[in-house]
Amino acid sequence: MKKARELAILCEADVGLIVFSCTGRLYEFASSSMKSIIEHYQEAREENNCPLLNSTSEAKK
Repeated sequence: MKKARELAILCEADVGLIVFSCTGRLYEFASSSMKSIIEHYQEAREENNCPLLNSTSEAKK
């Protein structure tokens, strides 16, 4: 969470981070409204026809 906050400040960026621990606990950070960050993300994906990565192995490629 600390690094997400630092990234938002240093880069003057909207940052949203959602983490589920191995025990299922939810952690989240949003530099502004999480809802607006997610909406912005969805709009950008649609405009660029970017599919959502489905697995960790795809993200590592």
